[in-house]
Amino acid sequence: MPPAAPGDGLPRLRVVYPPAGATLTASDSTFVFGSVSPAGASVTVNGVAAEQAPGGGWLAWVPVTPGPFVFRVEASGGEAGGAAAAARIEHPVHVPGAFAPSWNAVFDSSSVTPHDSLELDPGDV
Repeated sequence: MPPAAPGDGLPRLRVVYPPAGATLTASDSTFVFGSVSPAGASVTVNGVAAEQAPGGGWLAWVPVTPGPFVFRVEASGGEAGGAAAAARIEHPVHVPGAFAPSWNAVFDSSSVTPHDSLELDPGDV
């Protein structure tokens, strides 16, 4: 959908965070926030209803999947030519996969010693 022009009655929709094209630090869900005008327009992000402030600010907690990801932000409300109006933004980001170290962790048992006395019960060893 093309950007709304001033005076056309369509909601004005803006995403503040995350920036378009950003690599997120989250791997399963994240928040997205921005603003909408008129302030009474309802906002969804990938189908999740956003929490809204009286001044038009909105915030949504949205599940994500690893890889290239698009937030589809939609606003509905207001009127354009006597009909209900809607606006949509496709906001691309990148979601990293689950953390996987590039090295093999090794526990060196000879480097660990108790700092205090240690009492063992039968069967502990």
